[in-house]
Order: sequence, then C-alpha cells, then structure tokens
Amino acid sequence: MAIARALIQQMPILMLDEGTSALDLQTAYDIEKTLLEIGELTVITITHKLSEEILSQYDEIIVMDRGQIVEAGTFDELVHSHGAFYKLYTLKQEECAIPLAG
Repeated sequence: MAIARALIQQMPILMLDEGTSALDLQTAYDIEKTLLEIGELTVITITHKLSEEILSQYDEIIVMDRGQIVEAGTFDELVHSHGAFYKLYTLKQEECAIPLAG
C-alpha cells in the first residue's frame, strides 16, 4: 500500500527498507523492475536479498558495514572487485546451495 500511495502522489524518491522481503523472488523482481523503469523515480532499497536478477537492475549498490560505506558500484563492478560485496554474495550463494536434511 505504501508503494501505491507514493506512486499516486508522484513522489520523486521511494525508499524501501526490506520492502520485498516477504515476497518470493519472482514477485520481488517484478515489482522492483517495474519501479526502476519509472524514469522520474529514484528508488533506494535497503535489502539483504542478494539476487543478481534484482541487484543488476540498480545503477549503484552501496555496501555498508557497521554504519560505514565500504564499497559502491554496479553489481558487476562489485562482483569483479572481490571485496566485501563479493564475499557476502558468494556466501549467500553457498547457503542457497546447501541441501536441507529431511
């Protein structure tokens, strides 16, 4: 609802703090991709979802650690620099590949 209100009011900046965290990856991607396609809208997203499909859509990713900016760049730049973002991203990929015992 908050996103819809912001769009109706034609707010120039939309900040999402884990705004798609309760959604499946495809729905989150669809919503964020749609928002990013609105030319006159700046979208700032705080997220722990490290999905290439979503993050590669953003102009810039800012990586923070303990309240300090430690890296900034595009998804590709950050992955290729093998810095803090790369470590988080590859850790998340490993977690997703671990089969659950059942």
